[in-house]
Amino acid sequence: MLDVGEDTVTLSAAGSTFEFASEAEAVLRPLVDGRTVDLATLTDTAGLTLGGIAGLVQELARLVEVVQEVRAWAARAAASPASST
Repeated sequence: MLDVGEDTVTLSAAGSTFEFASEAEAVLRPLVDGRTVDLATLTDTAGLTLGGIAGLVQELARLVEVVQEVRAWAARAAASPASST
């Protein structure tokens, strides 16, 4: 789900929420809608440089990795017996 505010865009997916600058909407919208868009179209539509779009995609990938690591840690913690002191 993509929630567009005045200054930010909030992406909610797989139980996580991420907030981006409003300019990211043009890049995130096709992803949320399940569309395939080439980078040239994204740069034109979003008004961002190719480097800006690459940076956003890298940030998304990093956020996904962090969420996956936190979920794995939480699953391991839940599966471990509580230590008694």
